[in-house]
Amino acid sequence: MGNGQVVRYNQGIVDTRRILSLLLKIFSLLIPAAIIILLDQYTKNLVRDVLPLNQGTLSPWPWLSPFITITHIANTGVAFGSLQGMNEIFLVLVSAIALAIVYFYVKAAHIHWMIRLGLILLLGGNLGNLIDRVKLGYVTDFLAIRWFAVINLADACITTGVFLAVLGYWLYERSGAGAGQAG
Repeated sequence: MGNGQVVRYNQGIVDTRRILSLLLKIFSLLIPAAIIILLDQYTKNLVRDVLPLNQGTLSPWPWLSPFITITHIANTGVAFGSLQGMNEIFLVLVSAIALAIVYFYVKAAHIHWMIRLGLILLLGGNLGNLIDRVKLGYVTDFLAIRWFAVINLADACITTGVFLAVLGYWLYERSGAGAGQAG
């Protein structure tokens, strides 16, 4: 192996630089996504431990209570509580989305940084909610935004991730860097 990057193995050729590059791409996606998942699960477990399901609210900062309170609800649907009771379908759909995110991130690692950040947030948020669906049969939501909906950290990451990925794609295409590339 020494100074070269090509190693013969079982009559095949392995390019160690390509393998290392692939591993770096995968870790640059999975490590931040894992941090998001851990924070998401920590906050959801804290809410489940402190507040009974569908009973009462908590307002740790009185000045914030006209806008945001903490409550504990079970969401068997998707965004903003829509499509309730379709948990099994969402398990399959979210799993497929997570695999697609990993595939696209690895294949298109040269794209705009904002797209990559958006994909990290999407993966972490999707997997955070997927863990709830598998473990509990629903997603724990707890941040009640008065004029909007009840969400969690994973939902916030998904929403922000979509925004960043779309904006990053627009900037990437606008700069001409995406012209003629299949991705």
